[in-house]
This record gives sequence, structure tokens and C-alpha cells, in this order.
Amino acid sequence: MANSNITTLAQTIVVDQVADVVVSQIVDDGSGTGTFVRAISVFGAPNGTSGPPVFMLQIKSTTAANLDVTTPVLNF
Repeated sequence: MANSNITTLAQTIVVDQVADVVVSQIVDDGSGTGTFVRAISVFGAPNGTSGPPVFMLQIKSTTAANLDVTTPVLNF
């Protein structure tokens, strides 16, 4: 039986009261197909980092470099 897919063409998700954002390492997804996966987890109210993420985005690619995350230059 095939897995279900969710396809969204454009979407904005707003998460308020964010306590932390964690970006996982890029790892092989274990399927044996050469697919890599990375997760971006957002923690928030009411449990902060003590509970499960309030939102998690998993991204996959057959090219690990496609999952690199680029951020703006930090200014302090």
C-alpha cells in the first residue's frame, strides 16, 4: 500500500509564543533509497522545550546538500 502524500502549493504558518527552534542534522532516512531527511522543530507554550514540538517540518531529498539551511548574517 502506498503512503499518503500532502501537497500544498503555498501556505503560511504562524507559531506564536515560541520557546525554541531546533534544526536536526541531515541523516539518511533509513528507507534504503538514498533519501536524506532533516527536521525543523518549533517548541512553544505551554511546555516549552519540556514537551513535544508544537510544529515540526520534515524535509527530504535524494541530495543531502539540498537540505542545507541558510540564515541571514547575524548582527549583535
